[in-house]
Amino acid sequence: MTHSRKPPQNVNEERNRKNNNVYAVGSNAGMASPNNSLNNGIPKCALPRAVYVDKLSRIVFPIFFGLFNLVYWLTYSRSHR
Repeated sequence: MTHSRKPPQNVNEERNRKNNNVYAVGSNAGMASPNNSLNNGIPKCALPRAVYVDKLSRIVFPIFFGLFNLVYWLTYSRSHR
């Protein structure tokens, strides 16, 4: 008889399987329970905010980086004539 997965080595490994890829460090650190709104220690409301900030920074950072470089090199070239 062939098993599809190996038996758990410890209690935390079994808990990790049951809690959908929530990894424990130490005894029970970072474990999410079904009644808890945490996902790996991060509140669910923070995840959409993080996605929004990531998307916004993909646009805003290159624009400001380009503007900063433009102003810097214009100022540098005018001061070294």
